[in-house]
Amino acid sequence: IVGERLRALIKSVYLTIGMQRIGCTASIGGITVQKPTKESWDTLWLQLQTQLQDAKSKGRNRVSWKMPSK
Repeated sequence: IVGERLRALIKSVYLTIGMQRIGCTASIGGITVQKPTKESWDTLWLQLQTQLQDAKSKGRNRVSWKMPSK
């Protein structure tokens, strides 16, 4: 939900440069972490990078989010 809200907010922004109106998009990757976690920061960072790459590979203006496994 957070990723989608942020993506929609960014998409609603337009920059005006001279006579041009430019729209903004963002690909967002995220993970949900529950405390306490046994995973190291390095592991979490790699998971976050994976989600971002997944969002980018799906095309422009996408969100990829990983929920914790139960």
